[in-house]
Amino acid sequence: RGVIWGQAWNAFLEHPLGGVGVFQIGPSLPALMLPCKLFPPVEPFGPCPPLLEKLNGAWNIAHNVFLHGLAETGVLGLLGWLALLGFLGFAAYHSGEPLLLGLYVAFMTVNMVDNSTLVPSPHYAEVFYVAMGIAVALMSARARETRTLTAALEGVHTASPLSKPAKSQR
Repeated sequence: RGVIWGQAWNAFLEHPLGGVGVFQIGPSLPALMLPCKLFPPVEPFGPCPPLLEKLNGAWNIAHNVFLHGLAETGVLGLLGWLALLGFLGFAAYHSGEPLLLGLYVAFMTVNMVDNSTLVPSPHYAEVFYVAMGIAVALMSARARETRTLTAALEGVHTASPLSKPAKSQR
């Protein structure tokens, strides 16, 4: 992985602002470039189809999602993606569900040595984004409940017999 990480870093240094392009990291990772490499469970079924040769290693990954993002999308793309991940972490924390926060932390940890949150993937990225969608929905619902409760409590306070009566306008 160290060699691959170095090659991904070099790809970023060559294209720091916008990266090499989405799904274009393959040629930048010569350590992974074989004549044609399929997902290992598929390889016993025959040779690589000619169509895949044209994809130029699009399936190759940098085994670190942050380096992969830097190499493919540059600083601009990575900042946008980090903003999304930051919001999802905020939502997972404020959802009130420890399982969702645990999933978020687990996926971010695995991202250090794999690309577990890139879609499409065989690494359950889809599960991550569905879970984080639930976290956003729960966070939003909790915020609505808090606002409703606050408004109700303020209404009780203003309707209290101890509060001063409103002056009538004449």
